[in-house]
Amino acid sequence: MPPLSARPAASHLHFGKSVLKPALLLLAGYFLLELLVRLALPSSLELDEGQQMFFSQALALGYGDQPPLYNWLQYGVIKLFGPTVFSLALLKNLMMFATFSLMALTASRLLTSRALIMIATFGIITMPQISFETARDLTHTVGLLFFTALLLFSLVTCLQTQKRSAFLLLGLAIGGGMLTKYNFALALLPALAAVALDTDLRPRLYNRRFLGALALAVLMMAPHLIWLLNHISEATDGPIDKLTDDDLGYVTAVFIGLFALLKGALANIGLTCLLLLIPFGRIAPRAFRADNGWSRLFYRMMLLTLLLFAIIIAFGGFSVVRERWLAHTFIAFPLLLCLKVEASGLADERQWRQFLPVVLVIMVLIPAVIAERVVTMSYVSNPDKKNVPYAPAINRILAQAGRPPALILASDDQLAGNIHLVRPDLPVLTPKSALLTPPDHFSADKPLLVIWRDDGKSNPLMLKAMKDWLRHYPGLSALSTGEIALPYFYSHGKALYSFSFGLYTQPAEQVTD
Repeated sequence: MPPLSARPAASHLHFGKSVLKPALLLLAGYFLLELLVRLALPSSLELDEGQQMFFSQALALGYGDQPPLYNWLQYGVIKLFGPTVFSLALLKNLMMFATFSLMALTASRLLTSRALIMIATFGIITMPQISFETARDLTHTVGLLFFTALLLFSLVTCLQTQKRSAFLLLGLAIGGGMLTKYNFALALLPALAAVALDTDLRPRLYNRRFLGALALAVLMMAPHLIWLLNHISEATDGPIDKLTDDDLGYVTAVFIGLFALLKGALANIGLTCLLLLIPFGRIAPRAFRADNGWSRLFYRMMLLTLLLFAIIIAFGGFSVVRERWLAHTFIAFPLLLCLKVEASGLADERQWRQFLPVVLVIMVLIPAVIAERVVTMSYVSNPDKKNVPYAPAINRILAQAGRPPALILASDDQLAGNIHLVRPDLPVLTPKSALLTPPDHFSADKPLLVIWRDDGKSNPLMLKAMKDWLRHYPGLSALSTGEIALPYFYSHGKALYSFSFGLYTQPAEQVTD
């Protein structure tokens, strides 16, 4: 076996010739298809899409419980192309294309078999939390996957080449990852620890250039870290609430949390293991026993990540682990399996031809399922969020208001994002957001429009947080109130979704005071 620091002897042949060019073309075609499917569906925004559109109204050092880098990137794309669904879908699919491309580059550095490089790259598409969930709605997780892929590529390049540019890229990966999602640390720390445990690799990473990479990462994170210190409760209360269940005792919570961790791991890699039996089933026993330095490194990374998750669950008494939180942990799992196959000496070019039909079926199936969830709404009891008639309802409410409001107060980020998509000329806020500075007062000519909903139920009650927000304006009273109930898209009028609204102003004497 060649030393870990060496690249496969034939790997330079893969660039632009036999492997990467067709791989990148196939990936580009797939993510273009996903983009077109999203544009063909109703413009109603999903949860993460709505939040991105809402936050795109302004740049900020922090946006609540998520780091801001993906929001900054989305802000830039929206400035270029406008507040449209195209802007949202373009950034997501470009980042997913870049993520798969980085994993292809990493595989080409570590593998000599053309078939295995392709399987290591496209095996990722068999992982539902990466392929399906990102296509459905996720945004920050898309950024997390990109920077995890960049971390792996830059780390391997550092270990192989020792070039300054590789360490610069590593610093960008660390800083960018931590600015995209805080649980990037659950990929970073195990990766660094896995290298530290290898006596051959340790000196190739931990040197003065690595300190420079860390310095670059800290410099990138510094503005947000300063904001975080002043908003620690805002950034941590939400995520911690997602991890706990107050009705459970400590032992029960830990047991449930560890079981959820195991279930999440299987949900991420179970289908991949099953489908990779198609090219590898005959050789699986021998390949499983084979190993080399790189496969041990990636295996150690994943094992340490799961151990770190388990420690956090045990010390925090956490009971909740979402399957998507583990997606970046296993992004290199197909690569790990391919490294073991190559170590066994059983790589065969026919293996890619056997696996390609699986890949093509999944590439067609995922966009088809996403579209089917929307267009068959009249036949199911649980409509997709893209079926909610945001645009016609918002336009109807604004028409009934009779005048452009000075501000729209929405009950939640998703609703606020859909309002901004429909009327980007009108500022919109939520009760808990400080993204924009609201007016000092509201007059009859420039009133406040309040819009809220309760999962589409009729006569929704206004949230307490909205009532508390309204109390900051003395004498504020409703000029008019109402409710709009419109049919879901593709429901053929069989089901209605309700919004309530109120138009508020302050008496002149209150404004004068």
